[in-house]
Amino acid sequence: MDLAVANPTFTVRRVEAELGLSYGRANKLVSQLVDLKILDVVEPDAYKRRFFAPRVLQVLTRSG
Repeated sequence: MDLAVANPTFTVRRVEAELGLSYGRANKLVSQLVDLKILDVVEPDAYKRRFFAPRVLQVLTRSG
């Protein structure tokens, strides 16, 4: 979740690099978080999928 707070959107490759995981493990982790509705895809049809955490963005952009 720290990654989602520090980066409004990110790729599986970013998760791989930041967490020191293999690409396959990072992809599986992101997929599991999407299934749990913790993460969502910015543009599902994009070649390079980018993800974000809707609830994190909601908290960060809420005023007062």
